[in-house]
Amino acid sequence: YRTDLQAGTYYVRMKPYWSATHGSYYLINTFTPALLANDQEPDDTFQQALEFDLNSTTTGRIGYIYNTVHDEADWYFITIPDDGALKVYSHSPDIGDYYLELFDVDGERSLMWADVYPLNETDSVYRMNLQAGKYFVRLKPYWSANHGSYFLSNTFTPALLPNDKEPNDTYLQAQA
Repeated sequence: YRTDLQAGTYYVRMKPYWSATHGSYYLINTFTPALLANDQEPDDTFQQALEFDLNSTTTGRIGYIYNTVHDEADWYFITIPDDGALKVYSHSPDIGDYYLELFDVDGERSLMWADVYPLNETDSVYRMNLQAGKYFVRLKPYWSANHGSYFLSNTFTPALLPNDKEPNDTYLQAQA
C-alpha cells in the first residue's frame, strides 16, 4: 500500500515464497486519487520556479514519488509591481507537516519561514517593506516521508506612500 505515487505506470510482481510452492491467487487493486490537482513539474529549484500570480490561489502536491524520484520541494515566484507587503499562506488537508518559506530575489536568502502544522491549519509568511521585483516561495516536507496536497495563496498590499528617489543613502547622494 503506497499513498505517495505520482501518475505513471507501476508493476506488480507475484512470486512464490518457496521455490516448490505453487497455486492460484486473486489479485485486486484499488486506486484513490490525490485530493488536489498537482503543480507542474519540474519545480524543484528556484531556477525552475512556477509563476504564481498576485492575489491568487493554486494547488499542488509535494513528497510524491515516480521512477525513484521524489518531489522534495515545490518552488514558485511572485512578481510584485510596486513597493509593499506580501503575505503568502498555505494549508493542507492531508500533509502532516511542511515548511513554507519566502526567499529574496536571488532565491537563496530566506526572508521568512513558517512550519505549516497540523492538518488543515493555515500558516503564513508575511513581509512588509518589499521593493518591487521577483520573490520566491518554497514548500518542502518537514520529514522526508511527508507527502500530500496543499493550497497556496498570496495577497499583495501596496505601500501607502510612494518611495523617495534612490540612491540617497549618503549626504553626497542627497536629493534637492
